[in-house]
Amino acid sequence: MRAGDVALPGQGSVRSAGDRVRRAGRDRGLTLEVAAGRVGKSKGWLSMTEHGHLQLDRLSGIIALAGVLGVPVPVLIGVPCPGCPRSAGGGGGGR
Repeated sequence: MRAGDVALPGQGSVRSAGDRVRRAGRDRGLTLEVAAGRVGKSKGWLSMTEHGHLQLDRLSGIIALAGVLGVPVPVLIGVPCPGCPRSAGGGGGGR
């Protein structure tokens, strides 16, 4: 594992937040459409996030996405986040 790499449990290293989002969604068996809908975003938004064309830059979106994907926030963003909840719980979105 290189500096800056983050490991999802049982997944080896993943370098970008988009890669971590994509892997976590696949691990949970979620399609782009279902995961995006649960977060309250479009399928296109999630796809662009996964491919690195959009950054996860809003904490509310990061927390919601972490909850939907069942991944702790620090693992999803790849850095320690002392003030962040470990996950959003409950699946996020509420729609």
